[in-house]
Amino acid sequence: MKRILYIILPFVIAGLFSCNDSKDDSVVEYDSTALHVALVPTMDNLPLYYAKETGIYDSLGLNIELLTYSSAMDCDTAFTNGEADGVVSDIVKANIWRSRGDSVKVVMRTDLNLFLMSTHSSRIKSVNNIKEKIMAITRNSALDYMADKVMEHIKLPLLQLNKPQINDIALRCKMTDQNQYDGAFLPEPYAMEAENNGAHRLISSSELIGNLSAVIFHDSIVAKRNDDIHKLVEGYDIAVNRLNALNERGDKDMIYTIKTKFISEIPDTILSYPVFKASSMPDAKIVSSTAEWANGRTLMKRTVSFGELVDSTFTKKK
Repeated sequence: MKRILYIILPFVIAGLFSCNDSKDDSVVEYDSTALHVALVPTMDNLPLYYAKETGIYDSLGLNIELLTYSSAMDCDTAFTNGEADGVVSDIVKANIWRSRGDSVKVVMRTDLNLFLMSTHSSRIKSVNNIKEKIMAITRNSALDYMADKVMEHIKLPLLQLNKPQINDIALRCKMTDQNQYDGAFLPEPYAMEAENNGAHRLISSSELIGNLSAVIFHDSIVAKRNDDIHKLVEGYDIAVNRLNALNERGDKDMIYTIKTKFISEIPDTILSYPVFKASSMPDAKIVSSTAEWANGRTLMKRTVSFGELVDSTFTKKK
């Protein structure tokens, strides 16, 4: 199999590569007692899916619904409109939202790593050769921030990189596979698919700027459902330990089953899993750097402090 066939949750509508809202609420009955978290089907979210699917959250007494979307923008819209209690997003957006008056808190981060991928036809094998190339992103996000940091890294003016906005993550990957642009910024497992179709990994967020992911909740939810958020984090860490143990002993059956159900079906020849890290807080320097970047883009309405944005009580060692 040369392609990864994306098998998204049943409540995601057909037309996977549409840039419109990708969740069909008519399929799943809304449960007002559940903790609703919006997310995209990426590798860093595998522990959340694993904890839900294998009953870890049930054992902790947490009723949770994971609302899967094919674009981060749709996740963010569901969160800001109140359709979701929380969202797995990024620290750039968290800063922007808080500065604009949205009462939000970052409670932890997932294990996100972003990759700048160049297409096979572009023949770009070094990050130093992206001057005036076209690399797809999502605007005002971690991807946008990373794109500018890449240009700073190679000491080129920011305007010498063309950055079309492609919000749907699967579409961004598909366009990379089809050589429609020079490349794109992708997380796993989409980076694996692109690489399987001839793309090259030029640089990753982990080696350039660090982890930009953020699990964000409305302040009102943090106050009302504090215990449930603690259980979400606890279940995430249990899932991380189990996934790492399964991977270490080479028992991929369970994680492959969860992954194919919620993320993608990947050929065995390229199937690989990261060593997941336990829940933690965003780095203070990253919070400050992303806020400074967003302010330079006039996206921030006021300064937001680390303590105002981040609630560190959920990842403190017990």
